Amino acid sequence: GDFGLVVNWPFDKNDDWKSTRNDVQDTAAITRYSFYSSSSPIYDYVLEITNTVDYNYRFYDQTGDSYQINTYEEGDHLVRYNSEKPNVVFITGS
Repeated sequence: GDFGLVVNWPFDKNDDWKSTRNDVQDTAAITRYSFYSSSSPIYDYVLEITNTVDYNYRFYDQTGDSYQINTYEEGDHLVRYNSEKPNVVFITGS
């Protein structure tokens, strides 16, 4: 079903994978994430996730802007974006 989860995913310059909390794994089916500098000339940030259930996700930064990853299969997915305050603080899915 639909969900909304408060998280604290701070930007990290390196691209290490980080495990998600149990409730994020159980509710959002996201097992890990990586949040790092984009090599793109257009975008500053890359958020990459690994999911185990297909959801249409939205990831909200500290400004209230949201970035969509609509997953059609399990595995690794990413979105690139720009933000004044890029940390991910809320996730929704449907």
